[in-house]
Amino acid sequence: MIKSKPYNLAIELLNAASTPYGFVAAVQEQDNYKRVWTRDGVITSIAALLSEDEVLIQTAKKTLDTLFSNQHKSGFMPSNVSPNDGSVSFGGTTGRADNPSWAVIGLASYTILTKDNSLWDKYEAEIDKCFAVLESWEFNGKHLVYVPQSGDWADEYIQHGYILFDQLLRVWALSLAAKISQHTIWMDKA
Repeated sequence: MIKSKPYNLAIELLNAASTPYGFVAAVQEQDNYKRVWTRDGVITSIAALLSEDEVLIQTAKKTLDTLFSNQHKSGFMPSNVSPNDGSVSFGGTTGRADNPSWAVIGLASYTILTKDNSLWDKYEAEIDKCFAVLESWEFNGKHLVYVPQSGDWADEYIQHGYILFDQLLRVWALSLAAKISQHTIWMDKA
């Protein structure tokens, strides 16, 4: 990989966003973005994994650990976790229907790219809960997750229903999880 100036700036930014709890979504105090967010944290963690920088990979691991250790008992994942006081938000008017998929995508990516199964093994029950809650949101029984208004990354937009983006995230999560665990139900669902 050619390490250009933009690449080096991106690595600097990833380092600046690193905390003992994982990657925060903003390096400056901006609203509540200096928190570990499921969606942003996973996307940032995938970038860190691809950088092959060991310090950043450890921050990715901390991000995933923070997110999965704060999963709701019903299976949905936090919108964000504060590194200052550990407070957990599960969303505004509704929860985040994309977060269980993002969390599994992040954990599976970490497991596949590092060949370290420790987090996957540690959070096996939580992974099951992610898929169970997604299945419970199939209100019509036709294998599509219903996303409530402001229930995914586009929480400021007036959209709801069977949104393609959320369905594709779920397929991606199921495919990666099945690749690691050889779980036939996940393979069939994907």
